[in-house]
Order: sequence, then C-alpha cells, then structure tokens
Amino acid sequence: LIGEKTGNVARGINIAIVNYATGKVIATQYFDMFEGDNSGPMTAFIQSAPSKSLLFMVTHDDGSSRLKEDAKKAIESLGSKEIRNMRFRSSWVFLAAKGFELPAGIEREKINHSDNAKNRYSGWPAEIQVEGCIPKGPS
Repeated sequence: LIGEKTGNVARGINIAIVNYATGKVIATQYFDMFEGDNSGPMTAFIQSAPSKSLLFMVTHDDGSSRLKEDAKKAIESLGSKEIRNMRFRSSWVFLAAKGFELPAGIEREKINHSDNAKNRYSGWPAEIQVEGCIPKGPS
C-alpha cells in the first residue's frame, strides 16, 4: 500500500485509503509534519475518504511537529486513542474504518516513542506494526 517500492512514502504522516468491499486502493498521500503547513490538507484528505473505506496511517520520521488541532480531531473521530500522545519522531500506525465498525478484536493502533534508553537506533524508535486479518468487506 505505502512504501519505497511504490514511491508513495515520505517524511510525515502517510495515508492509504482502501475500498473495504473491493480491497482496491482509492488514494495514497503523505503529509510532511516537519516543514510546511500540511495539517489542513491532511484533514481534507481524511474527510474526503468515502464511507466504507479503510484508512491506513503511519508515520515516517516526524509526524507531530506541525500537527494541528483540526487534524488531531479528524483522526480521533476515526477512533485514534494515541494521536495526542505522539511526540517528535514517534513511530505510530493506525487502522481506521470510515462508515462502519471493525470487529473488536482487531489491533488498530500502536505507538512507540523515541527513547535513547530503549531504542535500538540513537534517538529513533524501532519500527512498529499491527498484525491481524481484516474480515472481507460486504459483497
């Protein structure tokens, strides 16, 4: 969905919108949260996701420095419990469903903060991931 091989990843918050019924990628976009004012465009992108969409969000480098209140509220409205806990260079991954509910047992969000005492890479948190299967969308 998002990565160097597909050429759609960059510093900031990276988002993929996927049609839940078909599994097809609708759109991908990255939003630099270290330079520029990209919080508003990111909020608009999130709000543009059609109903019955999955949104996959992940940070690369820094996702918090210029993250504004409107974007935090948009992400919270999708169910995030960690967006306000994000700090400089935190690793964060979030799976959201727009217009429907995912089963309760699916892991949706994880965060790892930059901590020199715990992280493998000086000042950089290790990568994180969520695992599990998303049930097939309605036919």
